[in-house]
Amino acid sequence: MVGPCSAEKADCDPALAAATSTRELAKGRDAKLEAASPLVRHSGCGVPGPSRESLAQDHLLRKGQVQPDSPGCRIPSGDSPAAGRATAARRGSPPGDRLLSPYVRLTKYTHSCVRLEQDDRVLVIDPGEWTEPTALDGASAVLVTHEHTDHIDLARVTAALGSDPALTVYTNPAVAQQLGEPDDRVVTVAPGDAFEAAGFGVRVVGGKHAEIYEGLPQCPNLGFVVDDLLYHPGDALFVPEAGIETLLVPATAPWLKMAEALDFVRAVAPARAHPVHDAMLSDIGQFIVDRWFNLKADTDYSRIAVGDTLSV
Repeated sequence: MVGPCSAEKADCDPALAAATSTRELAKGRDAKLEAASPLVRHSGCGVPGPSRESLAQDHLLRKGQVQPDSPGCRIPSGDSPAAGRATAARRGSPPGDRLLSPYVRLTKYTHSCVRLEQDDRVLVIDPGEWTEPTALDGASAVLVTHEHTDHIDLARVTAALGSDPALTVYTNPAVAQQLGEPDDRVVTVAPGDAFEAAGFGVRVVGGKHAEIYEGLPQCPNLGFVVDDLLYHPGDALFVPEAGIETLLVPATAPWLKMAEALDFVRAVAPARAHPVHDAMLSDIGQFIVDRWFNLKADTDYSRIAVGDTLSV
């Protein structure tokens, strides 16, 4: 039987402790309101005795995110959400009202796919096999970061190319080879390239997929900076040189841990961030991830629900 958190059980992992507190979810509390509290105590620690959770607590102690004399399970105190905007401003980023255009609409689809629309121009990024089919409806151009099926549905993209002769896909040579379309329909791009897709300016950065284990998967990965202000990194944590207003930050992956994602957001220093690459998270997982980003990402962070659209 697992006892309550106490001075004798200071090895409670904050994320696991938060997961046990499902009463907060049942009451429908907003995660942002919950995150405003610098200290959250819970009735259960999740696992008893010495374990990997104690190592996680030691990691937090070393990084100064909890105090050595903590009497129980603690969530680190949050920093100001305005910090990211201020940092971006110091780096010379344009003010928020210059992000793309006041009339650009950003729609979130399942996992890592987003759709940018302005007037009759539609740009879709990473329509994978978990993405809703409507993401490609009327698309003018498609950007694909890499070859993994959660980022490109080859059958669906091939069908879209066949039904719309005006559609163009921009990606790396590995994906282009699998699509097998003429060069004017599937354009290969590389880090350092700049081009226009669906009327949006696009810069290519990065180049390599993040490592999962023993050097794998060793495939190329392209990050796309749209109109020099919105950044989709694909499956990597490459930090572009120019200031970024809106960052689409990977939330969970076999190649990612929470500390790395938080460090990535801080390094990019965007004015705002929204999670992508999140289909593997349960409702409780989203709650925990959102809390950490709200507390420690040093930016204006918010989750866009699947199917929701916002102006950027």
